[in-house]
Amino acid sequence: MTSSNISSVHFKNADFLRDYYNNCGLSPEIKVESSKSFDYKKTTYSMDGMYLCSTKSQSGWGFAKQAVTDVYFISFTHAGVSDWEMGGLGRVSVSQQMCIIDSANLIQGHYTPGTFTDTIMIEAPLLHREFSALVGYPCFDRLNFVPVLPKSSKTWPLFRSIVDAIRLYFDSGQDLQSPIAASYLKQALLLTLLESAPHNQSSSLSTKTRHAHPKFISRAVDYMQHNADKPILISDVADYAHTSSRNLQIGFKRYKDTTPMRYLRMIRLGRAHNDLLADSRSETWQSIAAKWGFNDTLLFAKYYLQAYQELPQQTMLKSTEGIIK
Repeated sequence: MTSSNISSVHFKNADFLRDYYNNCGLSPEIKVESSKSFDYKKTTYSMDGMYLCSTKSQSGWGFAKQAVTDVYFISFTHAGVSDWEMGGLGRVSVSQQMCIIDSANLIQGHYTPGTFTDTIMIEAPLLHREFSALVGYPCFDRLNFVPVLPKSSKTWPLFRSIVDAIRLYFDSGQDLQSPIAASYLKQALLLTLLESAPHNQSSSLSTKTRHAHPKFISRAVDYMQHNADKPILISDVADYAHTSSRNLQIGFKRYKDTTPMRYLRMIRLGRAHNDLLADSRSETWQSIAAKWGFNDTLLFAKYYLQAYQELPQQTMLKSTEGIIK
């Protein structure tokens, strides 16, 4: 966390709540129980791509999602009932339970009067980058979590201990706050979610013995993910990761069982694969290869065949056929 802040708002009028979300660019359709006076409190702890929101709703209200968002909500309802409707999953109601919602599937939500929740919002790209770093290779399949965890699940107690530590961090005041300590709290939340909450990629974590990797490995992976379309030297990655090129080589061999440049190649192949699957009639596969740093098209085709068991032109042909249909 390079920057963090805390904000608290108290809404006694539904119109103020509408304005608040409109200013955030979300613009949901707010649904208020007209027979109740409106009262909703929200405290938000912001942590660079991750947010902790504590809410208390004395009056019942709901919303229908309007804007496109790309986040995961990890919500625990301490009191009252939270209702969520998700495409493909239908409606779920939670009370004293943990619910994991993919905003891509979210249709609407509702809180009964007296509902108290803690919700962690994590930007999907951030979570997917962390998962790729955790398993040691780029993963382009979206994570699908089991939406509701039973009350006996140990995931939320783990989460709550970190949530309490985050609140203590913010309450400690500017003089005592440490960006390094804050970054570890953020990392702990991500790892706890990925390792303890069941999802469609859980087997990737359980089928291999993993060791906690140093921070410079995570920084190196993050740099590669953000700069895959640019010319990158190993010295560039090492500088960003605050280590030497030699140490970076040793670290990737130990923790990723590959070299930094081979890891970067896997990322670039994945990006090229996504482009080939998209509507790419305006581009050739050779131009896509060049876009992702493969100037030798024959070598690109060789690597692509090894990774996806087909040639790039075959992937593009299948994509074109799908568009025609």
